[in-house]
Amino acid sequence: MKKFLVTLIFLMLSILLASGVSYAVSPDVQAKIFAKENLKPYLKMIEPNYEDFHYSSQDKVMKSHLGDPIKNYTINVKKYDSSKGILEQEKKYPFYVFPVMVGENVITDFTVVLVDGNWQVVDIGGHLSKIIYDKSKKEGIPLNDNHILRYAGKTFVIAKKKDKVIGYTPYYNDVSIGLKEKTIIPSDMLKKVLNQKKKNLLRQKNNNEVGGSSNKIYDLDFKQNASIPARVAKYVNDIH
Repeated sequence: MKKFLVTLIFLMLSILLASGVSYAVSPDVQAKIFAKENLKPYLKMIEPNYEDFHYSSQDKVMKSHLGDPIKNYTINVKKYDSSKGILEQEKKYPFYVFPVMVGENVITDFTVVLVDGNWQVVDIGGHLSKIIYDKSKKEGIPLNDNHILRYAGKTFVIAKKKDKVIGYTPYYNDVSIGLKEKTIIPSDMLKKVLNQKKKNLLRQKNNNEVGGSSNKIYDLDFKQNASIPARVAKYVNDIH
């Protein structure tokens, strides 16, 4: 009996250790570590032009910290099917938009992406995070129930409210299809919008181009080149 208990405890510890390592080396955790490592140089870069990045004073720039990233998804436009639900066609995308915050206030965005196994900074700037934070608060949508959809070169915000899929475009209007910036539309209308975007794209002569980017954008995956020991070391260093 004693031997059985020792074996059981060993197995439980092994499982906990394996799950801990899996968490530490995951893209979500490694993206956060990479973003934290690279934030300060970018803050120094924008500090002289703080007003252009929505800061009210220069001294607040270097006091910034990162919030939790907003998840990104994509749908291959050519494969989009308007008869199916949006969520079931989405593919998680290794693109992380971090809110840059001062206290509890979102100021701007810091974006990183995993390309060919390596983490890269996309840019600092923009206010997509703030739009999502503000819209969530106004509409009573839990922040974690939002995600960003990259589709046909456009950015959409998809959310769930009372178990119903809704969405909006944070940046642009399209009168021809009844789309108004930052205005929530139901799932059925959103599917029609995505379908129209697909039709417009396929009319173009060069169907390999989506918003100026190759269709390779849909092939980005979560494979990381850094070894597991290297990623674990980064995680241990980050938490100490």
